[in-house]
Amino acid sequence: RIRHQSFVGSIRAPLELEELITNRSSEGADYKPNYKWVNKLAVSGSMPREALLSAFDNFSAAFDKELIEAKNRRLQIQGKENP
Repeated sequence: RIRHQSFVGSIRAPLELEELITNRSSEGADYKPNYKWVNKLAVSGSMPREALLSAFDNFSAAFDKELIEAKNRRLQIQGKENP
């Protein structure tokens, strides 16, 4: 199945569906704020909303970085460029 889809899209889709990670509007742009989970988790005074928004932003960025690393360096299809 992954053969006919992008590897990154296949792995990322379930997390996007549950809104655990967000997208960026364009390459290099910031990730969209994750208001769904911040609104559920930011109970009065337990953790500032900005800290949660930052944590979800960092998680999305780190997750994408690991996916790209896996795609580009660990899961190569054999060919001329990758014997």
